[in-house]
Amino acid sequence: MKSKEALLKGNLVAEVLAGSWRSSGIPTLRMTEIELDAVTPLLYDSGTAALGWHRLKETPLRTSASAEVLHQAYRLQSLQSEIHEQKIEKVFRLFRQQGIEGVLAKGWATAGSYSDRTLRPYGDIDICVRPEHHKLAEEVLNDPEANDCWVDLHKHFSEIGDRTIDQLFARSRTVALGKEQIRIMGPEDQLALSCIHLLKHGAWRPLWLCDVGVAIESLPATFDWDMCLGNSQTRANWIICAIGLAMRLLSAKRDALPATISVNGEFNNLPRLPYQMANCLSRIGRLLFATPNGVSEH
Repeated sequence: MKSKEALLKGNLVAEVLAGSWRSSGIPTLRMTEIELDAVTPLLYDSGTAALGWHRLKETPLRTSASAEVLHQAYRLQSLQSEIHEQKIEKVFRLFRQQGIEGVLAKGWATAGSYSDRTLRPYGDIDICVRPEHHKLAEEVLNDPEANDCWVDLHKHFSEIGDRTIDQLFARSRTVALGKEQIRIMGPEDQLALSCIHLLKHGAWRPLWLCDVGVAIESLPATFDWDMCLGNSQTRANWIICAIGLAMRLLSAKRDALPATISVNGEFNNLPRLPYQMANCLSRIGRLLFATPNGVSEH
C-alpha cells in the first residue's frame, strides 16, 4: 500500500516539475488542489519548491494555500541566491590572487541554464582545481576571509573520471559574475556530470533530474555528443539512461541523442542498448522521487 502511495506521489511530483525550468512552453498542469497539498512537502524538502511555484503561478492553483508556501520558498531562495553569488565571486577572487584557477561545477553553474537562476537552489560551492594547486587552495579556504564560504574542493570529479583535468579546463568557459570571471565546465562535461551525479546518488532528488532536463534543452548548436559520452562505455550508458529519464518523466525535449545514433553514431553497434535503457528507466523510475531524510545541497 505504501509503495502505491509513493508511486502516486512520485507521479504528482513529476507532473508539477515537467518543464518547470522553462520561461514558456510549460505543459498544462493536470492536478487538483488536494493533490498539490499532498506533494507540497516533498517539493519543499527536495529543493524544488521554487520550481513548483514557477509551474503554478499561471494556473488556477496559484491562489491555493500550498502555492503560497511554494511562493514564499521562491522569495527566500531569491535572497539566498544573491548571498551565495557574492561568496562565489569572493572565492574566485581569492584564488586568483594566489594564481589558482578553478572550474565551478553543479549548483550555480547549472542554475545558469534555468530561465531564472532563482529556480535552482545551491549550497556548497563545488570547485575543481589542478592537483598541484590543491594544497594552496586549501590554505586559501582556511583563511578567515573565506570562513563564510562553504567550498567543496575537488582534484577531479569521480563521476567523469574517464576524462582528464586538462580536458576539463580546456573545454571550460567563463561567465561574468560581478567583477569576476567564473570558469565553469563546458556543456558536454556539465551534462555528463549532471547525469552521472543523478544516478550515483540513487536518483532520489528530483532537482537533479531537472538539471538534466534543462541541460538537454539548452544545448548549443556546436554540442559534441562524442565528447559528452566520453571514453567509458559504462558511463556513456549511464548518461543515456539519465537523459531518457528526464525525457520520460519531466517531458524534457530537444534531445539530440537519437539523431546521433541514427546517423551511425558509436552506439549503433550496441543492439542491447535499447533494452538496457528500458530496464534502467523501469527500475529507476519507480524510486526516482522517494526522498530520504536529509537533503544534499549540491
